Amino acid sequence: MLRTVATLLTNGGVPRALGVRERVAKRFQGKTVDALLADGIIAPASLGQSLNIVFASCSPTSDHDVDLREFVEGARHAVHTSVQHMFSKSMVQCQLDRTTPSEEANAFLMAACAPPLYQKLLDKKSHSVTPTQYAVPQRVKKCAIVSAKYTQEPDEDEVLKFTVASDLVCVMKPLSEDPPSSSETNKTLDDKTVEVAVTATFRTNIVPSGNLDWILENVRMAKLPVSAS
Repeated sequence: MLRTVATLLTNGGVPRALGVRERVAKRFQGKTVDALLADGIIAPASLGQSLNIVFASCSPTSDHDVDLREFVEGARHAVHTSVQHMFSKSMVQCQLDRTTPSEEANAFLMAACAPPLYQKLLDKKSHSVTPTQYAVPQRVKKCAIVSAKYTQEPDEDEVLKFTVASDLVCVMKPLSEDPPSSSETNKTLDDKTVEVAVTATFRTNIVPSGNLDWILENVRMAKLPVSAS
């Protein structure tokens, strides 16, 4: 929260900070924040994070604030699509074969990912575990903004970031239909439906026109534990 205010003061001084405060007061009147919490649009870990999400959404220099409900709807679709591409059979096979992805997959990664994430996904050294399965996403059960960051980067760009936490139902499919010859078992892996937690950070540069171009800065997946029945 303090960093957000400091960035606003640096880029526009007191008038900019006061302007954002007025926009927050106008946009988030009454029980607006309570409704966002109740509807699972935001799920901050603390009151400070909640305030930071609200202030960050009103920080762009244009008159158009970030509609948090619209953002989450877009993030929900982006999480599904990103997992579909990043952990597809062809991408996992590339990791296994130490080859480059197809032209279509590469075009998606370049358009959807920030350069560091793009390089990480293509870095063969970062994939130390031999993959045996690929993911087929089915549906996003929930998606909520958990944190926000509004800052200024070394290259002088103002940057807005939202991190979302999602629960995604995936079908894990075997990369090969044939059982591995050196395995301890001769059983072929079956399709398995699992729930995974996906944490994704989206970022956009702040420009005077107000046009926000969201790209993925980071994405992490972790299998959710199976609840006891």
